[in-house]
Amino acid sequence: MSSVTTALLIATLPTAYSPSDEHPPSFLSPAIHAASAVAQKRVIIILLSRFFNKNPSVINNIEHFAGVQRLLTYVYVQAAKEDRPLLEIDVILRGLDEELKLELDENKESIVDAVYRISGDTIVVPLPVELLELPQIFIDPGEDERSSALSSTPSATEPPTSTSTFTVTALGGTFDHLHSGHKILLSMSAFVTSRRIIVGVTHPSLLVRKKHVSLIEPLDTRIEKVRRFLKMFKPDLDVYDIVPIEDVYGPTAWDAEVQALIVSKETLRGADEIAKLRASKSLPPLKTLVIDVISSDSSNLDDSDPEWLRKKMSSTAIREWIAQNGQHGDSNLVITDSAEKPREAER
Repeated sequence: MSSVTTALLIATLPTAYSPSDEHPPSFLSPAIHAASAVAQKRVIIILLSRFFNKNPSVINNIEHFAGVQRLLTYVYVQAAKEDRPLLEIDVILRGLDEELKLELDENKESIVDAVYRISGDTIVVPLPVELLELPQIFIDPGEDERSSALSSTPSATEPPTSTSTFTVTALGGTFDHLHSGHKILLSMSAFVTSRRIIVGVTHPSLLVRKKHVSLIEPLDTRIEKVRRFLKMFKPDLDVYDIVPIEDVYGPTAWDAEVQALIVSKETLRGADEIAKLRASKSLPPLKTLVIDVISSDSSNLDDSDPEWLRKKMSSTAIREWIAQNGQHGDSNLVITDSAEKPREAER
C-alpha cells in the first residue's frame, strides 16, 4: 500500500463505550496504527456512535465534555505514534442517524486511496458509493476485556432534559500548522456549540518574537484551515465566525451572546483576563472549559512538569522540524453529512 496518500478509517464505537468511559477504546489501536503507518500525507478517522446522534440528541454534550475529550485525545495520540510531524490527522465524530457524504476537492479528484475497517465491525450507517469502490482493508481489533462485539445498534434512549450545548462559544489561538492539539481544541468547542462558534486567530503583529517566525503560515491560510476543519467536524453549525485578533480578548470583549470560552491549560491566564474585562463592562460571565495538553506519546501532560511545553504537540516544534527537513502541501478533502451547507459569518 505504498501508493496511499490519504487513508480513511471508519469504525463503530460499541455501546459498551460511552462518552463517560474513562478507559480508552484500545480495540481501535491496531487499525489506527495501520492506517497512519501507510498514509503518506493524511489519515482521516471517522468514529460512529449512537451517543453522537442528533435527532434527538442522546447525550448532554456539556456534561460529557471530559469523556469525549479523552476519546479524541486517545485517538489522536495513537495516530501520531508514527512520529511524522507533517502527517495530517483528522478525527471526526458522527452519529448513527447521519448519512456520510464524501465531498471531492475543487479539482473533482478524490484523494482518499484506501478505506480501513475493523474486522467484525458492522457499520449501520450507509456509506457513499465512492468509499465502497475503494480498496477495503480489514484489521483485527486490539484486545479489550470488556467487549468482544464490535457492532453497535441504536437503542431507545431518553433525550437530555437539560441544555446540552451552548448557543455561542469562543476560543482563540495562533493555529499555525494546524496540529492535533489545535484540532482537539476546535473539536471540543464545536461539540458543545449549537449555533455559532467564534475563533480568534492571532494577527501576525503579535507573532514577531516567535521562533522561526518566517515559517509561520499567513493569516489567511491559518483562518482557512480552521474554517475547513470546523466545517468537516461539524457541518451543521449556522455560523463559523473566524476572525483575526490583535489582543487576548477578540470578540469576547464586546459580544454579549458568548456563553462559554474553550481554552487549553497554557492559556488559562488569558481566560482570567477576559473574565475581568467582561465584568468591568457588565457583560455576562463565561463558562470556561479546559482542554488538556497532549504530546505524541501521552494523552495528558502534567503542567507541573517544567518541560511540558517543550514536549507537547506544538506549532513551534513543527516549524523547527520544517526548518530542518522541508515541507509539503496539504489536501482539500472534506467529509460531511447530508445536511444543508451552513452559512458563514460576514466578518
